[in-house]
Amino acid sequence: MPSLRTFSLDARLFNPTLYQNLLKLWFDGLPEGATGPTEQLAMRWFGLGATESDKASFDRECHSRFHEALSSISPAIFVLPVFKDADADRSNYPEIAAPFIGQLYQNKIEDPESALGLTLLLDQIPRNIFRSDQALIFGHYDRIARAVFYAIYKQQLDKHERYAMSALHRTWFYMPLMHSESLADHQLLSQEMGNLKSGLEAKGDEKAAQHVGQTLSFEKRHVDILDKFGRYPHRNKWLGRKMTDEERNWLDQGGDTFTA
Repeated sequence: MPSLRTFSLDARLFNPTLYQNLLKLWFDGLPEGATGPTEQLAMRWFGLGATESDKASFDRECHSRFHEALSSISPAIFVLPVFKDADADRSNYPEIAAPFIGQLYQNKIEDPESALGLTLLLDQIPRNIFRSDQALIFGHYDRIARAVFYAIYKQQLDKHERYAMSALHRTWFYMPLMHSESLADHQLLSQEMGNLKSGLEAKGDEKAAQHVGQTLSFEKRHVDILDKFGRYPHRNKWLGRKMTDEERNWLDQGGDTFTA
């Protein structure tokens, strides 16, 4: 298999303009200076109060704008190393992330906005446009998103002054960790979110701290599942994994699936 380090992203698709357009769509309607999500954003991001029509409309918007970029790094084109488990995959992260980080730093300028846009593209947008084939999400794009996250994290772009104390933006950098089946990833997420929450409380920004607290509560639901099963049972059917009786019973009784 050719080295992924030599893979060239299509600059027509992967560029600051694409990332800016994604940020505009994702944060559309966010008031200047807001520290908590509006009802409209909560609906868009988390589906809270959204009708199936609302969700389908946003999915179509994501598909029309970003499907071409994601398709250009599909499993048939951007061929990842054989997957063993999330922890073993760490050794592959530098190679997987190399084309994306090279493109991000091609002008030798720190660009936290493009870093956030790239994170959303790899981690969130597949969840909007590949609902009918979630193996693509869990088996391909999530792996790329985690690899890119760690490269961004190493450069501390998640803590750039543009986003360091912005709960509504910074939390999205860490979502690839929440989607991981590695407890080490979740420990890092909890650490970063806990530190952010403490910092926001210290400056008296209770609304932002509350948003981070809600993220941590959602994170705990993920960790509880991993503590119990070592993986997310609802992914088994998509990843071709054999379901245990315990997992099947748990799902039948309403165990969390998080949609994706």
